[in-house]
Amino acid sequence: MLLYLRKALCLIMLLICSYEDIKTREISDKIWLIFSPIGIIITFIEYFLNYIDFSYLILYVLSILITAIVSIIIYYSKFVGGADSKALITLSFLDPINLNKNTIHPFTPIIVLTNSCIISLIIPLFLFTYNLYRILNKENIFEGFENEKLYRKIFALLIGYKTKKIKKRFATSIEKNINGRKKFVFSLLENEIEFIENKNIWVTPSLPLIVFLLFGYIVNILYGDILKIFIPI
Repeated sequence: MLLYLRKALCLIMLLICSYEDIKTREISDKIWLIFSPIGIIITFIEYFLNYIDFSYLILYVLSILITAIVSIIIYYSKFVGGADSKALITLSFLDPINLNKNTIHPFTPIIVLTNSCIISLIIPLFLFTYNLYRILNKENIFEGFENEKLYRKIFALLIGYKTKKIKKRFATSIEKNINGRKKFVFSLLENEIEFIENKNIWVTPSLPLIVFLLFGYIVNILYGDILKIFIPI
């Protein structure tokens, strides 16, 4: 029952976070302050009721430490936001290990992170298909970018699209006017831009990673570690 409770709490937390992130692009720290202690309490209950032994407890602690280190590194590297890092750390308290045979390692939050990264690869595929469709329909989506190199244009096809007015929190500009010429700007740092009506501009979607963490966790429950498919250990 406690195992099912852990998984149910993780799903509830990630569903709440996904909703908040999509709606406002902000997630309250109250969520982490509520769910993290619950995970610790469940662990103590499992240990004192002899549902887990000391070796499992060591794995739990290792999962929390490894997840914290990885989360801090990817946060300060600008790969994820603060809420995404906190979500992974909270997951390490709620559901620290997965002993499913379809895993490369037993640390649930890291499995969820790699699962979510693999699942998110569908976005470049979708963007490339969408941009290719527009090109085949004779739409000049690279107007003004004649001086850009081919490989940079291809990269733009994978990470962005040309659009008119859009809300800032849902996209980030990947173009800049330099000396009267348009250039693609590929940066992990957000570019401050002003969206103007009827002005086409290249943007990259600011998709909430939390949503992919939710899908990654669901795959973790139903299957395990997607990496196991590519690295059969």
